[in-house]
Amino acid sequence: MKNKIEYLIVHTQASTIISDKPQLKIVNNYHRVARDENGNFRYHDGKPSSLGYWVGYHKFIEKDGTVIRTRKDEEIGAHTKNYNDKSLSYCLAGNGDQELSTEKQEASLKKELIEDAKKYSIPKEKIQPHRHFLLNNEKSCYGTKIKDDWAQKLVYPDPPAIPPAPIPEKKLVELQLRVSLMQKLVELLCLQLTGKTYKLFGITMTKQPRYGAFSSSIDPEKFSRMWAGLLQLAPLLIIGAKFYRSDIDITESELNGALNAIKDAILAGWTLIAAGQAAWGAVRKIVARF
Repeated sequence: MKNKIEYLIVHTQASTIISDKPQLKIVNNYHRVARDENGNFRYHDGKPSSLGYWVGYHKFIEKDGTVIRTRKDEEIGAHTKNYNDKSLSYCLAGNGDQELSTEKQEASLKKELIEDAKKYSIPKEKIQPHRHFLLNNEKSCYGTKIKDDWAQKLVYPDPPAIPPAPIPEKKLVELQLRVSLMQKLVELLCLQLTGKTYKLFGITMTKQPRYGAFSSSIDPEKFSRMWAGLLQLAPLLIIGAKFYRSDIDITESELNGALNAIKDAILAGWTLIAAGQAAWGAVRKIVARF
């Protein structure tokens, strides 16, 4: 019976002794004599592979990146229960619970996985560590220090993030002016409602006599609702302020969303003030341009 390859399965040696020396001979000798609970050989049927190795894996990768083929692809492996006749296996020298693979090992494994994935049309989800196939979590192979998707990403890396397109300089200046105007309108609205000095979004403001004494004619409940609405504008103004930092990119749609939210909040606030006030009429005309 031949190996029908559907999976690429990655292992580590899991040696308790950390060493940079070649490990294949040690693993080969262990697989030659190891037996299961019934006294049967665990990794072979009494004879080595066609390539002369007792190792249950198809390829062994030393820490210096050397790749040794220990079984032919068509030979059934002895490494992952229920999947030996439908997979290729790769073992990295070392212990993934105690150390990461070396750069040379990773480079060699990547080359082997890419070639085999292409040759046998193996999709991303079928490139897995040994532990993926264990029902009772009896092993951590290929090691707790290595993420589940590490081998997958060697073959199928995440696509690079695409940064938002920067806004053209001319458009940026126009939008900055709109942000500045909207902030001034919010300040003006607040100043109409109080005669006290206070801070709004970090700006200290004081009631100016030329705005008139409107606060006495406003219902306290409506004033409270208006004030709560204005405080909610703080994050939106912060978004606008990001435009004044050249090292931050922000899309035009993000800014327009903030501007529209500010405008809607202001318009909602105006409905709470007695209609016909000349000051608010003037503000409406300014906002209408947007």
